[in-house]
Amino acid sequence: MEFHHVMEAAGVLVIGLVFYSYTLRDLQALARLGRRGREIVTGLAFGGLAVVLMLSRIQVAEGTYIDARAVPIALIGLYEGWLAVVLAAAVAACRRLWIGGSGQVA
Repeated sequence: MEFHHVMEAAGVLVIGLVFYSYTLRDLQALARLGRRGREIVTGLAFGGLAVVLMLSRIQVAEGTYIDARAVPIALIGLYEGWLAVVLAAAVAACRRLWIGGSGQVA
């Protein structure tokens, strides 16, 4: 396992969490957006973060990779609720189906 790949995935995750902490105040201040709107925006953003984490995969052996896409999906579900987690998981699932490969469910 290359340390560089692990640090890259950790850095991407930290960027996503910093994004969430900065935008949380702004999204709460937009009264017209409401709670559902905030869940939609953060769900799509964390779905995008999961896609970036799929691209920042970690090689554990020759031809074997893992990624940390479940981390942002779980975190957004914990803090924002079911709508955000469904949207984040849907974005990640669409990307997984798009790229195919051995990790895809047939």
